[in-house]
Amino acid sequence: MSYCEIMGLTDHMRNTPLLVNVAIAIIEKDQKLLITQRRPDTHLPGLWEFPGGKQNPEETLEECLIREIREELQIEIEIKRPYGQIRYFYPDRDIMLHAYLCRLVGDPPVLSEQRKWIALHELSLYAFPPANDPLILALSSGRDSL
Repeated sequence: MSYCEIMGLTDHMRNTPLLVNVAIAIIEKDQKLLITQRRPDTHLPGLWEFPGGKQNPEETLEECLIREIREELQIEIEIKRPYGQIRYFYPDRDIMLHAYLCRLVGDPPVLSEQRKWIALHELSLYAFPPANDPLILALSSGRDSL
């Protein structure tokens, strides 16, 4: 029996590229959450997401998150605590989402059609990538972690 059979890995999981770690920020302000829309030239274009990005090899997840938020939104955050992790297998990639509860420090981001503050009950009105489903469910249910 092979390792893949023992571990219950499907053909899809065996042929997926290496795991990509992605840090995402759940930024809350005045009982609203900040979401951003994925650019047209990215994987899953047009879907909404919590801001963040891929971890570089030389950085911690926390360093990654702070860097990505600075680069994408030109804002500063304070990471309060981890919220949880989600592993998801897309047809072309295997990702591990690392969600963190965060606090905005300083000025809020400039809002646009691709950046919005939404109330918790509005999460279901926006299309998020499938990997986010457990996170959306946990937040909508009022759970304090995944």
